Amino acid sequence: MATGVQGTVWRGVAAVASGLLLAAAFPPIGAAQLAWVALIPLIAVARYSRPGVAFRWGFLAGFIFWVLALAWLRRLVRFETPWLAVAGAWGGLAAYCALYTGAFAATTARLWSSSDKQTGTLAGGTRWPGLCNVGRLLAMGLLWVGFEYLRYTICTGFAWNALGVSQYRNVPLIQIAEWTGVYGVSMLLVMVNGALGLTALEMVVPLWRGERGSNRVHVELLFSMALLVAVLGYGMRRTAALTHGADMPVAKVIRCAAVQANVPQDEKWSDELAADVRERFLSLSERAGATRPDLIIWPETSVPIVLNTDPRVPTFLNALAEEAGPLLVGAIEGQGDGANPDYFNSALYYTETGALGGVYRKQHLVPFGEYVPLADRIPLLARYAPLGYSCRAGSTGTVFRLSSSDVPFATLICFEDAMAGLARQAVRNGARFLINQTNDGWFEETSEAVQHMSQCVFRSVENRVPTLRCANLGVSCIIDTLGRLDASTAQAVAERNKDKTVMRIDSVSVPMGGFEPTFYTRWGDLPFALPCALVAAVVLVHVGWLGRRRRRHIS
Repeated sequence: MATGVQGTVWRGVAAVASGLLLAAAFPPIGAAQLAWVALIPLIAVARYSRPGVAFRWGFLAGFIFWVLALAWLRRLVRFETPWLAVAGAWGGLAAYCALYTGAFAATTARLWSSSDKQTGTLAGGTRWPGLCNVGRLLAMGLLWVGFEYLRYTICTGFAWNALGVSQYRNVPLIQIAEWTGVYGVSMLLVMVNGALGLTALEMVVPLWRGERGSNRVHVELLFSMALLVAVLGYGMRRTAALTHGADMPVAKVIRCAAVQANVPQDEKWSDELAADVRERFLSLSERAGATRPDLIIWPETSVPIVLNTDPRVPTFLNALAEEAGPLLVGAIEGQGDGANPDYFNSALYYTETGALGGVYRKQHLVPFGEYVPLADRIPLLARYAPLGYSCRAGSTGTVFRLSSSDVPFATLICFEDAMAGLARQAVRNGARFLINQTNDGWFEETSEAVQHMSQCVFRSVENRVPTLRCANLGVSCIIDTLGRLDASTAQAVAERNKDKTVMRIDSVSVPMGGFEPTFYTRWGDLPFALPCALVAAVVLVHVGWLGRRRRRHIS
């Protein structure tokens, strides 16, 4: 391939192309089919570059993708956040995530020997080029999964937009998540990208050089296509079995009312509008109560007062639950005496008698959204707390039980539905359906709402439990055990309909009798994603060490 200025140009074009194609595969464009080819340009760069060079272009591709995918962060300026701070957070997070794309490109580049890069042959002169490329495909898939898992976990993790999430509407394909989590879908996408890319390179590069192309059988392409067919076949059989077959567990049907209310973020904590917000929720809940649902749900932090900080503040929630029915609300909860109570982002369950039936406190808080890191040690930082105070994280999960049917459920607050481990632990603790209470009002009418919902689809497939989402200015919907959206939500997403739901009352089929935990529920990321992460980290260190050794040798 070309070197010098010409080489820089084609590598730059390829990196930009991969970044743009990746961004287009996710909402707001949502052209999921592009994820099957988005990495081909980046793989071509890695194929004909040294690891250090590949890292830089991989970083550029990742940065473009993440800047576009996280464009909804710009909406924070509407809440008196300085543009400089928003730009810093937006660009800083995009750059951090791009490091992992760069690491993938660098380690992928190492899959070919130096002599192979000089000759330009795809297999380094081996007698079995197809089999060698199959090995490289598997290695690329494992490396991608490893870096994706590391991004999900390092420094509390940023569990957002795994490559596999782009396929959330492809129901047969995503069924392997009950074995591998979302990472299995990501790996398949990378392997198909790699097979198509290597096959195309073997056809194009000789023409570039004026040489005769190879006419060998492309085993790597056949292998990846066979794997794709096998995964789709498994998904179709599993879908049929869980819909109509003997594998379908005995279910209880419950009726839930999700009260969305659509309160703008700048009105949620306004003292002047608190009464109006409360009346809006009361009115909608009373309407829902007339249908006698098993549970009425409010979104995250929907209660317009901080609970428990002042015993003189009358609570209307007990009376509402007694009148309308069991109630699950989101609220900021204050605990402790004195002028500096501890604050928690909580979900509170009130039974039909008006009694408090349980509390869940959010365990995975958003840094700089719900708390300021190190604010307890550096008091100066506390003034930058977005709510005027920092919340504390809860320490345990909570499984609630509906008094009407004894159905156990758990709630995930806000971005916790993107954390596979929290959903898995809730099901291991006995929950048989999940509720996601969220407030997407910070990013009103942006791609964030659909991106957020798409993460949640995989929690249902991984654990074979339904999920009900109740959002403020987001997507309230039902996701069944196969990851299928309810019909009205699926149509709205397909048509990019931004009409706001105010309230929805739906039936949820909850698996009870004959329920068996999935492989992923039992074992989580231990058998697959974690080993991939360890391999990726070791390979990256090795590549860095070799690069440093080479620079010392040159100098």
